[in-house]
Amino acid sequence: MDATRLVAAVSRRDLPLQATVNLSATNPSDNPVTARMVGLDWRLFLDDNETIAGNFNDPQDLPPGVPVGIPIGVELNLVQFFERSAQDLFELAAALSGQGGAPKNVSLKARPTVNTPIGPIQYPNEITIVSRQVGG
Repeated sequence: MDATRLVAAVSRRDLPLQATVNLSATNPSDNPVTARMVGLDWRLFLDDNETIAGNFNDPQDLPPGVPVGIPIGVELNLVQFFERSAQDLFELAAALSGQGGAPKNVSLKARPTVNTPIGPIQYPNEITIVSRQVGG
């Protein structure tokens, strides 16, 4: 997105972000059975502010030691979820679109639910899947 379109989108308060986060889940190779992940509650943070959350409910079989790709669709309007100045919003949008801007932190945290012989069990704590800087 060029700077003119970016400014116009911000002025319309319509700055959609659509992304697919491709996760890789691996059941430890020393686990003798295939694990079945039946849910994944996730939260996306932009510059340490939670912007959107969701859940993934497409059951996935995880054979021991074999990485399994899991695509998570993420959609949000940055203007609706961003509570900082217009300059910060512009810089974040530029950083996420690869157009430079000040560095921003992006992180994804999740809490999986796995099926067990006694029923579904949700992990007791969130897992940080990714945490990195974009832009700059």
